[in-house]
Amino acid sequence: MVPWKIVLQGQRCKIGLSHFTILLLVFFATGCMVISATVDTGDLLTEERVGKIHREKTTRSQLLNLLGPPDAVLREGTKATISAETGSEELSYELAFLPFAEKYQPSPNYAVFYYQNISASSFGMIVVAAGTNKTDIERKRLWVLVEEQQGIVADYVFRSD
Repeated sequence: MVPWKIVLQGQRCKIGLSHFTILLLVFFATGCMVISATVDTGDLLTEERVGKIHREKTTRSQLLNLLGPPDAVLREGTKATISAETGSEELSYELAFLPFAEKYQPSPNYAVFYYQNISASSFGMIVVAAGTNKTDIERKRLWVLVEEQQGIVADYVFRSD
């Protein structure tokens, strides 16, 4: 008999080939399947890190040292493709500038640095022909308005949804 090694909740178990075969038969005979997946793009956008950004004081270099390169840098008339929950989406300068529209006017003097973190987990179960699925998605987004000539952060908006 050839033993199979299976990890169950961090513990190793040895199951003989005949037990493994029986387990597979039971699994397929009942028509039951459990699916679980997790996607995480990292968590650079924490309250602590974002709290270190200061309007009219933080420089572009300090921002890049704190958070690394943004997912997109948008200047007037430009667009960028960013990853999203459902694949990818196009982000224009005009759309990225919206969080600042009440206080600022779009201008070649401003660039929008766009950061995001996506954390998604999904759990599903299929029993015979019926199934259920639960998906949790958390998206943290940070728009940083950088004044290009001075190289400082003019403003920023942080959202978690």
